[in-house]
Amino acid sequence: MEVKLTGRFGLGFNANFEIVLECAKTMLTAKEEEEVFLDFSDVKFLYPSGINVLVAIGRYLQYQRKCSISQNFPKDKEVCNFLDESGFSKEVGVSVPMDSNIPAHNVEYIYKMRQFTWLNNFEVEKLLDVIEKELQMSPAVRRDVHESLTELILNVKQHSNSPFDCYIIGQGYPTTHRIRFCIADGGIGIKKHLGRKYEDLLNKNSTEAIEKALIEGITGTVGNENSGLGLTYFKDFVIFCGGSFTILSGDGLYYEETDIFKQPKKYSLNFEFPGTLIDFTINSKPNIKLFRKTEEVPKEYRLIK
Repeated sequence: MEVKLTGRFGLGFNANFEIVLECAKTMLTAKEEEEVFLDFSDVKFLYPSGINVLVAIGRYLQYQRKCSISQNFPKDKEVCNFLDESGFSKEVGVSVPMDSNIPAHNVEYIYKMRQFTWLNNFEVEKLLDVIEKELQMSPAVRRDVHESLTELILNVKQHSNSPFDCYIIGQGYPTTHRIRFCIADGGIGIKKHLGRKYEDLLNKNSTEAIEKALIEGITGTVGNENSGLGLTYFKDFVIFCGGSFTILSGDGLYYEETDIFKQPKKYSLNFEFPGTLIDFTINSKPNIKLFRKTEEVPKEYRLIK
């Protein structure tokens, strides 16, 4: 089976997410032990979310259907180099023909793809270091971002039943002052998790479950008072920065861009994504300083306790 990837491959604003979804659907129709061939030749730019979609589905196919994954390489040498610099080639076990005369991206702005099989605080701190290279944060803000990311990773560990836990990848873009990160797992998805407690969601599109999961205190876990905070903290922080986020889970895609859309975009899909993918962009324009040098934090910033 051949899967054709083209253009600016990724989710969210300024990316061709329709192509990503079509590729995902094509990959998920692979039969038992079929070879899946990824054609990267016409890809012009790779977002962290685009890479993570491929890895999450690829791992799912390898675990569930014993499919093998192969690929060719982008004609664009910068994109080809980024496949290696991002850690993608290592995770999927392929050799990328790098061109030493072409810089991939500034390596200090790349958080290489990691498989989180347990909560590793050292790795979370490294992830935050990459964010902070562009986004100036006070210690208080950094602490709360750490809490949000930790909660998201714990959610995967405790609730998703993912066979490979989760993959995280990120990149900073110094020229546009943006940071993009993506977390993906191969678990049961948000709808099935919340459906344990809110059975009415099981008969609805997954976007309904995603929207519900963004409400503080909503969780599919019974008897855990600390649950239901991760997505709320995450959403508050991204919105405060004027960023955007995409959540892909099951048969639904939910997208919120605070600077462009007054209402979130919700899409019903004609296939099931195996797990949950959370992609977010933080805008770090030069005039935005998140309280590094201020003594008093605005009350409206909810993540400061």
